[in-house]
Amino acid sequence: MTIHRAGSSANKPTPRDTLGGILLTIDDLDALLQIASKFESPERPVKVNFIGGHFTDANDLRSLSDAELSQLTVIAGDLTVELSELRASVTSTVEEHRKDVVAWAAARRTKIRPEAFSRIYLWPFFSSLLGIALGTYLGLYVGVPAELTSSTSVYFGAGLVLAAMLAYLGWGGYKFSKERDRSWVIVEPRTMAEYRDRKQSAIAPRQANLIALGAMLVGLVGVVVAVWAIYAPK
Repeated sequence: MTIHRAGSSANKPTPRDTLGGILLTIDDLDALLQIASKFESPERPVKVNFIGGHFTDANDLRSLSDAELSQLTVIAGDLTVELSELRASVTSTVEEHRKDVVAWAAARRTKIRPEAFSRIYLWPFFSSLLGIALGTYLGLYVGVPAELTSSTSVYFGAGLVLAAMLAYLGWGGYKFSKERDRSWVIVEPRTMAEYRDRKQSAIAPRQANLIALGAMLVGLVGVVVAVWAIYAPK
């Protein structure tokens, strides 16, 4: 009979290191599998698990659906590397094994964040737009509070607009401070060369979109100035 007391090594959790934000292409996964193959055992040979199955060749990334790419786990011996939109970590009882994977991840850092992260900013963005619209309406048309003159009414509306924008920036900064230490993986089911070519081809449409956005903002500023000129006190 074996006794396991609290605090004994048998009950200690397996050490885990986070890997930060990672860009994972076929080439990157192949490099990770080469590292993991050094630690495999007969009971746990190197392989990559995904939702619904597993594979051993990095090129098989091309055959997976988006849902299957959302959760990948590399295993080899006591090594486990979790690669998903919301977590990138390595688990192993051997510190050298974890260090090898951490070094692999450090060379593949990315500032690109998954869509799951960007969605946290939608609510404050739309709420700030609502605040701007409400503040403009109250300041220019209603004049709240009623005893205010038309001149101070305009300033009141401008104050509400500023407050809404500051609230948005404050909320966004708070959420960013909560999210910045997270780890994640952006999976690109193509080689690094293919990824770079694809990224380069997307630059031109993006520049056109930015120009169109700039033109729209200029038009919006013009509308605001026109409305202010009409309703501002003479």
